Parts: sequence; structure tokens; C-alpha cells
Amino acid sequence: MTSENSTALVTVALRPAQLDLGGALGAEATVGLMTDALHAALARTGIDRAALARASAQIRVSGIEVEAGPARPGEGMRVSVHADETPTGTAGRLPLTVVDSAGAVAARGVVGWALSTAVETSGPIAPPDDLPPPVAARLMKGEHCDQAGHVNVQVFLDLADDGLAGIAEALKLAEAGGRLRFTAARVQFKSELFAGDSVSVRSFVRGTSPDGLLVTHAITRVPGGPAACVVETTAAPVGADGRALALPAAWIAAAEGAVADWSGAAPPKPLGEPGVPAAPPANAVETCRETIDTWDVDGDGLLSSRAMIRWFSTGARQYLGTIGLDGARFARDQITVAAVDYAITVPARPPLGANIVLRSAPLDIGAKSMRFFHHMADADTGEIYATVLITGVMLDLKIRRSMEVPADVRERLKALLESI
Repeated sequence: MTSENSTALVTVALRPAQLDLGGALGAEATVGLMTDALHAALARTGIDRAALARASAQIRVSGIEVEAGPARPGEGMRVSVHADETPTGTAGRLPLTVVDSAGAVAARGVVGWALSTAVETSGPIAPPDDLPPPVAARLMKGEHCDQAGHVNVQVFLDLADDGLAGIAEALKLAEAGGRLRFTAARVQFKSELFAGDSVSVRSFVRGTSPDGLLVTHAITRVPGGPAACVVETTAAPVGADGRALALPAAWIAAAEGAVADWSGAAPPKPLGEPGVPAAPPANAVETCRETIDTWDVDGDGLLSSRAMIRWFSTGARQYLGTIGLDGARFARDQITVAAVDYAITVPARPPLGANIVLRSAPLDIGAKSMRFFHHMADADTGEIYATVLITGVMLDLKIRRSMEVPADVRERLKALLESI
């Protein structure tokens, strides 16, 4: 795993969109990784998103020079961007190197940068001592955020995929061609992340189970601080049919030898009852219908984590609209429903070309919160591919505090719950 003292600024598992026509890391993606690395390097010195906002300052890139290296990393392979020095002052040129997981050079470059105005900082912040070193790191951008400006849940599962790639490499599973995918996940949000935040993914093996490895991912801001989100995953290799395979004995042994427990990512409380039913109930409504296309799948032709969660997020907004919380009301009243807990199960990953449908229904309602769920099914056969249970809290955006569920929404939910 990446040492806390390493100069690695960005570490990711490559996605299909980052590859060129030859199937290797492309020039455009290389430039993007280097730009992300510049932001991470400055964040490590204390010039992070918050410091820039306080000074009304911006990081301006004045130019990037890139030279390709001999390594040609492809889909699913991990690459890291390292700095040859620490940026100082208000402007400069930062030399960077992109390497694959074996340390071979994929690209070298220099990024010219300048701050629009001087930024005061308290200096570097020590990394958390109650969490493991990072196995992945990325920059959050506008494309990662919802309309409220927060990093969306689909990105947290994408980051967990980076964490699983790091664990697979650390346990040497990747050397045998092994790739871990989550078959179940629990996402708990601790604080908000925004565009401009550089984040680290601190992953560790909590244990093993008959269903797979139990891997926890704590997502923290760079340069430091507690976890903004904790993602608990059950992970296993997945076959061509999208279903989990049995863990090889060597994988179990490697994982059991790496089991750890870190106080900064305590296990979540068990889910309350009732749980998600095996099939959509009579009061479920259709909230999304899609056909899986090339941009929705990973290199194996199976639905990617990010696309899956994006459709769950879309279904959530559509469902909220049916109970009186549509986009117009959110904008007019400056309110929203903030998801604080996602519990996901994935019996099978649907393949390229599959037609899928989401059906959604309420589970229960509290004074300031509600729980509802989705079933993702094959629209042609009815097979259940995945379920998600979402806990949402009503939020008043004017004061950034929780609020009572509006009376009309409560009445609609009560009627739906009584209609089963």
C-alpha cells in the first residue's frame, strides 16, 4: 500500500474512458491526472479548497508539458502521479511522473501554475493517526457533484472501487489477474465534500465472510482530518455472468493475514427493521428505465459501480417527486433530502445491452427522516440485479440544518405505507 510519506499525489485504477484507441492510458487523461496532482500537492502544503475560498483565490494552470514513457497501463491497472518536489510560493513549475503499479514510467511532465492571489495557511496538517495510509487519491470536480454542490454518492462507490484495486494489489491478488468488485456496500456520510477537495481513500481488510472479503474504505480530505465518508464493502471476484465467485483459498489466507481495525472507521450500526423485501411491493412505482450502453460498463462489459449508483440516485430524485418533493419545490423552498446512509446489495452485475428498470417504494418515516428503497431489475426477465435502502434526512439549505418532514409529504408517505 502507499506509504503516508510517499510523494504519490494521485492514485487511481484506470477506467475505459481514460484509455486511448490502443487501450492504454491516453494523453488527455494523463493531462487530467497531472492537473489533479497539482491540486493535491498544493493541498498538502495547506492550500486546499477551504484556504482558497477564504482568500477568494484560484489555482491557475499556465501550461502543461507531457512526454510519454515506455509503460502502457490499461483498463483496471493502477497508476500513480508523483511529484519530484514540493510547490512553494505563489507560482512555479511542478515536475511530475506517472508510473504504473510496477513503478514503470508511463509519462513525465511539468505543470506551470500560479495563485491568483496570496493564500494564508496554517501550514501542513498531519495525516490522521486513527486510519491506515491511503491506497488511492483523487481530486473532486464539478462533474462529481449534485445540484446542491455536494459530491454525489456514485463517486464514493467509484472511490471504493479504487480502494478495492489497491487492496487487491497489496494482497497480490492482482498478480493472478484478480479483480475485486463489491457485492454489498454500506455508505455512511459524515461530512460534505465539494468540488476542489483532494481526497484520499484509506482502505483496509476488516475480515472475511462466506460472501467475500470485508473491506472498509475511509474517504478523507487532503491534507488531513477525519473521514468524510466510510464505505463498508463485501468484495469478491465476479464471473462473466456478473455473479460473485467463491474466494480462492489463497485469497482468504492473504486477507486474513492483513486483517486490521482502525478506530477512525468504526463499523456501522446494524440496519433497523423492516428490511428491503425480496421483490418490489405492490406500492412500488417505476422511477427509472435504461439500456446499458458502452459508457455504462467496465472493461469486462459489466455495469460499472458509478453507473449503477447514478441510476439509484436518479431513481431517488424521481421518487421524491412522486411524494411532493420535486425539483421546483427544492429550489423554491431551499430544502433537500440529504442521503446519510446507503445499504446496497448486488446479486448480479447486468451486462452491456441489458434493459433495466428501477422500482421504488417507502419503508418508513421519522420526524425528520425517511427510508425508501429501490429494486434494479431486468426489464425483460424480471431478474433482480441490485437493491438499495436509502436513509434520507430533510435539510433546510438556508440554515444547513435538519428539519421536519413537511406535513403533506408525511401524509403521502403514510398513505403509501398503509396501501400495502
